[in-house]
Parts: sequence; structure tokens; C-alpha cells
Amino acid sequence: MSRVAFSEANIDGIGHSPREFTTKENMANGADVLLRSLLAIDAGAPE
Repeated sequence: MSRVAFSEANIDGIGHSPREFTTKENMANGADVLLRSLLAIDAGAPE
């Protein structure tokens, strides 16, 4: 099983491009989602 979390790209929705840009706030939000997911898995939360 695998999961994907995306962070919002803030320049006209451009993704997979050298012009892609994500703010520090959006990167922090993405890292928080990852952390909370790992903590839930570690705690035995159902998938």
C-alpha cells in the first residue's frame, strides 16, 4: 500500500517544472501531514 501527499504549487498551478514554486508555509503543511500520518501508523491507527 502506498500514499501520496501533494503540496500546493503557487505559480499558476505549474507542477513538475523548474518554474514550480511552493511556499515555506505549504511545505510545512505537507511535512505536518507526513508527520501525523507516521505517528498514526506508529500508534496502530487503522488505515
